[in-house]
Amino acid sequence: MDFLQDKILPVLDEYTCECLALEVGRSMTSEEVKKTLRLFIQPGYPWENGVVERFNARLRDEVLAQESFWNLLKARVVLEEHRQFYNTKRPHRSLGGMSPEAFTRGTPTDTSPLGVVKAKLTA
Repeated sequence: MDFLQDKILPVLDEYTCECLALEVGRSMTSEEVKKTLRLFIQPGYPWENGVVERFNARLRDEVLAQESFWNLLKARVVLEEHRQFYNTKRPHRSLGGMSPEAFTRGTPTDTSPLGVVKAKLTA
């Protein structure tokens, strides 16, 4: 399977930077894309997601360039693992070094180097 021919549809929350969905398929019809987006975007309020380009670049660098996907199932599993890591552990500069989950809860991310530096400066 040539993964470059497969499709990935990332859906991100612009405020929290949380990756809400990573849909993967060999092809996607416009109806499938609209069905996915309807789960997250209120009808009548379309909004261009400004963080998706940065997310796509990171996804390419951190996952797609590092992994070989021999089938669609492996691609879905690896991408879901990355989505979970991205949402719960990966620090985001735009969120003050917190993960999207930590930002939403209002608690610092344990694995964030920026959080450690901030803690040392305030101590």
